[in-house]
Amino acid sequence: MPLSQRCQSPLANLQLTLEVRKADGERLDDCIFTASNHAGHTAWRTTGVERGEGWNQTIRLAIPPEDVPGSHIVMSIADAPNFPFALAWVPLWEYNAFVRDGDHAVALYVYDEYSSSLIGGKGAYLALPPWINKLDAGHQNAAVVSLRTFLCSTEYSQDPTLLGLLDWRSLYGPRLLDLLGHFAFVPDIEIVKLLSEVFAALFEILNEYAQSEAHEDVVFGCFVTVLSIARDRRFNLTGDVIADFALTRREWKYASRCLVRAYLRLLTNPLDAEVSRRLRAALKVGDLVLRLILETTRMPPTTAHTEALTNGDGEDEADHELATEAEDVRHPDIVQDLQNLFVALMALMRNPMPVLLGTQTLVVQHFHTWLPELAGYMPSSEILEIATNLLDACANAQGKMILYRLILVINYSHLDVFKPAEVRTTLIANTSVGSRLTGAMSALGASIRLGRWW
Repeated sequence: MPLSQRCQSPLANLQLTLEVRKADGERLDDCIFTASNHAGHTAWRTTGVERGEGWNQTIRLAIPPEDVPGSHIVMSIADAPNFPFALAWVPLWEYNAFVRDGDHAVALYVYDEYSSSLIGGKGAYLALPPWINKLDAGHQNAAVVSLRTFLCSTEYSQDPTLLGLLDWRSLYGPRLLDLLGHFAFVPDIEIVKLLSEVFAALFEILNEYAQSEAHEDVVFGCFVTVLSIARDRRFNLTGDVIADFALTRREWKYASRCLVRAYLRLLTNPLDAEVSRRLRAALKVGDLVLRLILETTRMPPTTAHTEALTNGDGEDEADHELATEAEDVRHPDIVQDLQNLFVALMALMRNPMPVLLGTQTLVVQHFHTWLPELAGYMPSSEILEIATNLLDACANAQGKMILYRLILVINYSHLDVFKPAEVRTTLIANTSVGSRLTGAMSALGASIRLGRWW
């Protein structure tokens, strides 16, 4: 529609009027802002420009989150002060997501009896395609309005991988695995926006595809990504992400078994390059991974229990109640599965292959943070045995590993799980901590004398 055929004026004072409307056509009041110190507009008009020139104006749309789905922009163009001769509309919500950021070519339509009428209580313009298809020969000479959108939201996302995850039931087989494989590339801030929904979707997939090693492994990797973000100081996530999940979790009775199996497969195949990379990422948040596994063995709390935790009343009683659920029928062999995990971990630490030094160093650096998570499932004596077994597994440490081993012994002494008198006595006397320190210091001195320190 060449403009010269529809308007007899010289098009020297083109002015655009813009409104934001809901899916039902109702206008959103006072949601258009042209400056931070100006009041909002319901209908906003641009300055006047000649044809071919740009308005070059930026506006902010403050749309309530509940009104975003289905919302759209309606624009009419007039050669002021004449009546509008063309209109265009921009959907802000497409394919269950906010319109993609970037430049858009919006189609202009004749402002006539049809386009300005109502059909079924909604504007007839909604039946017209909003975008220009540049590949269509019939649109080559069409009149367009060029605009650029940018979403700034703490609730809605535009990332196709994340949106696909939330709608995972529409994907099957290799398509779902491929989607989950790209989860690590989703921007962190997008995951933070929908953290609870992401948790729920991942557990639903894990429960749906239990016994599938491919799905268990890739979902475990997604959880590691989420837990890494939860520990990132950039986002300052309030509270404990795992605890928040524990208060709202549903019946995912196979989740803990799936997570344990996936973790065990990583620990038993550390020499594979791809597996080693994923294992190192998991070890960096090993305490959170272990906490997540243990939380999923428990039954969802009752309503009264949830309210007590939320209100901060009876926290000690609630914690004790959760701790006594370790033998829950959902995963009665959880303690044995944990023992298998630690056996595989000790085998990893005893492996003399130089390529595993980085992985082994991560274990020694972070292992003391794992032990408090076991307090509700094992007596302190068994936890102490696991702790000393790790020291024995890396007895032949060299270089910087010697120093990290010394720091690990010191970190053991600071753990509350080893604070009871009988356990602390065992830690000092029966586990030969003194000899470990003496031997480590001797090895450290020998490494320095021989020039092996780096």
